[in-house]
Amino acid sequence: MISRTRISPLASSFLCALLLVASGARAAAPPPLFPALSPGLTLLERYYLFDDQLAPAPLFEKAGEVFTRDIQDLTIQQLSDQSWLYATPDCELVVEVPADATVRTLEVPLTAVGRFLEACSAHLPPELPDMDSYLLGAAMAGLDPYSAVFDERRQTEHNIQYQGRLAGIGARIGSRHDQLTLIEVYPDSPAARADLRDDDEVLRIDDLSTKNILATDAVQRIRGPEGTTVTLLVRRKGFADPLSVIVTRGIVMIPSVKSRMLEPDILYTEITQFSQTTPDDFRQHLQKAVENQQIRGVVIDLRHNSGGSMMGSSAIGDLFLREGLLITTSGRDGKAARGIIPEVRASGDAPFPDLPVIFLMSPSTASGSELLAASLRNNDRALLVGEHSFGKGCIQKTFPLHATSTMKMSVGHFLPNGEPIPGGGLVPDIEVLTYRVGKGRLAIPLPIHRSDRPFWLRTPKWSKAAAAPASYTIAFAEDLPEDDPSLREVEEGEEPEEEKENPDKPDRAIEIAAAILRNHGSASSSEMLANAQPFLQDMLASSENDLSDFMYTESLDWNDGPRPRVEAKFALEITATTPLRAGEETELELRLTNNSAAPFYRVRGLLDSTSGALHGRPVAFGRIEPGTTRAWRMKVKPPSSTRTGRVQVEVMLFDDNGEIAKATPVRLAVEETPRPHLAMQTRVATDPTDPTRLDIHVELENRGKGTAEKVVLRLKHPTDEHFEILEGTSDIGVLEPGARTSFTLKARLMGSFDPVPEATLFVTEKTHILFLERKLPLAASTPATEAWNESPRITIDGIDEIGEDEYELLISASDDHGLAQVRARIDDTTVAYLEPDSGDSTTAQLRLPWKPSDDVKRLRIEAKDKDGLTELYAGSM
Repeated sequence: MISRTRISPLASSFLCALLLVASGARAAAPPPLFPALSPGLTLLERYYLFDDQLAPAPLFEKAGEVFTRDIQDLTIQQLSDQSWLYATPDCELVVEVPADATVRTLEVPLTAVGRFLEACSAHLPPELPDMDSYLLGAAMAGLDPYSAVFDERRQTEHNIQYQGRLAGIGARIGSRHDQLTLIEVYPDSPAARADLRDDDEVLRIDDLSTKNILATDAVQRIRGPEGTTVTLLVRRKGFADPLSVIVTRGIVMIPSVKSRMLEPDILYTEITQFSQTTPDDFRQHLQKAVENQQIRGVVIDLRHNSGGSMMGSSAIGDLFLREGLLITTSGRDGKAARGIIPEVRASGDAPFPDLPVIFLMSPSTASGSELLAASLRNNDRALLVGEHSFGKGCIQKTFPLHATSTMKMSVGHFLPNGEPIPGGGLVPDIEVLTYRVGKGRLAIPLPIHRSDRPFWLRTPKWSKAAAAPASYTIAFAEDLPEDDPSLREVEEGEEPEEEKENPDKPDRAIEIAAAILRNHGSASSSEMLANAQPFLQDMLASSENDLSDFMYTESLDWNDGPRPRVEAKFALEITATTPLRAGEETELELRLTNNSAAPFYRVRGLLDSTSGALHGRPVAFGRIEPGTTRAWRMKVKPPSSTRTGRVQVEVMLFDDNGEIAKATPVRLAVEETPRPHLAMQTRVATDPTDPTRLDIHVELENRGKGTAEKVVLRLKHPTDEHFEILEGTSDIGVLEPGARTSFTLKARLMGSFDPVPEATLFVTEKTHILFLERKLPLAASTPATEAWNESPRITIDGIDEIGEDEYELLISASDDHGLAQVRARIDDTTVAYLEPDSGDSTTAQLRLPWKPSDDVKRLRIEAKDKDGLTELYAGSM
């Protein structure tokens, strides 16, 4: 339980003011405390598409999760369905949301919370732009993920993506192997004209070293007004010395279209996003191909296109259509939406009205790309080949709140040729699926029809549209080796290496699309599909036989049959060859029993689990007769960071027609293994030959019982120009229990400053998710000031029964130099926050409300000591 503490005088007077307002006392209306809050809530009530999601109490509860995620000294306890207790170490506030309220009435409780946080919290997010935008954005966290409040930086990025242009050098930048790198230099850009190249490593931006810089920070430094210059020092493969390159910034068009010929007569184009510049870019690629040779058709690949500008998308459709309706739009309940273009028709100026078109789709095909594909298909102008699309059919509009923030929200549906995108996405005319199977490994097509789709991805309630089945479903199978690139993990913040095209690996969707265009192409998609029938029938028959034979070699009966018209009843059992232990691999056997009255065919599933090692893993069972059991074996390795507790596993089962059922959840016990515990000692010394150069000596010791692996020491890149990093990273690798190691990092002061600048030192251990952070004044220190620092230790002491069906979870935290604070979260809500009473307190105890029911809850505890070192305990119980 959360103990009641005192209410500060300021909070008390503020509550009295709220009571006066509530009781109807007359007073001169003060100016709004948070001026963007009221208009933002009014806009939501007036324009938000999914108005049935605007219930105030759930939105306020979701906002509370955002507050406790961001503000560490805040705890929230729900007192009833409509009231919550907000508490910091010095204040409390009870906030109520009336049961019959509208979303606009959230202004009062959100204002109360905002004033409370400003007066009582010492830990507001440092990057907080303004409180009213933060309050509004927190309430909008309970809506769809496309509705949010943007600060200035996010709005700039949004504008760049929408417009397809920016002022900069014209290169995509990322981090590879801890080095800032030019991933892609855009053709005919300022960077290309300055002879910068792909894979150039950027060592300096103007006079500042890029050691340990984040790619986002580097982008901000490199961008700038048109006509200004930036100097990059780059290291290029094959050159002995770095190259200094001066680039004059200019207006850069971000390329969104790539093309190549599929010999000899089919044009392949890939559109990666839709911006205002995409239609002209695409038209140029197509016009060039038409002028250079006689092409029989165009394949437009939208498999990695998540959308963008609706008008940019429809403008491409206009290139192929002499007449007809491309888009209509609607708002709530299918009615006209204010502020949105009601319809877009073909202009009649179609330069390619007779060119056969096939679109390639995947579950990543979303929004504007779905609009384009569906619009042309609905006008009998294009075939769709591949997998079903994502299913996003809503339109977003932006509204300025004030100078530094903008509100973006979903305000309507776009309807390709009058029909909405159905829940589950567009189903292609020719479905091309690939089953990839290895020993205990599986990559399978995702289900189309799912009952757990969020509200923003469902078919609109006013529509009766349903996804028609594919005319042909052609399935292939191939081995999934252990070293497959799709299984490769990329470190957080690291730019993935772009996979090189493998000419020996067929792209079935491209092959099928090209064959149809070359041999059966037509400006009418229905005619093209009819002409290709013999070819598709032959391919369907051979692929079905090949798939069944391949799956049989994996001990799966993949014979097909009609779905029975009986209630699906399945029971799931999971057994492990050895107990589940953190960091250790074991084999699980999932046994699925069909308790239905009829057989089900090609049964497979997706796991939903509180364990990251299991969540999202596909499983396959094949045909299951009534009363029989089929098994799937898979290897699993819980992360080494896993704590002792329970994990919950569910499986959603489906067949070729979509979802069948969910099996009863299974709970598995998992044990943690001995863990490392790191301590460090630091000292700063001046280089004898240069007083501006500093050596940062660090000693690190493992005081735990387990081995520390993947240990990395890193200096954080400075946000100002007081100093620069010369040598800022050390990869320590493995540190056994009791072992100690030392190393030296180097920095250079850029001048004389008062106060002395600080560097931030990070130590991370990625296997067990350990993290140490230390602030270091960059001034020479003497050995007498050296001290060892280690992060706090956290233990779960047990569960106490305190009453009938009431329990408390007992937690202890301790530290050698004294605790500063301890914070505990259950699921997404902070339920306890402690600041030890005495300055030298080395231990603290928390008692958390707990019900050891069947529900598995996520537990997250953070303890911070006087030295600023933090320990994290994350598990599920």
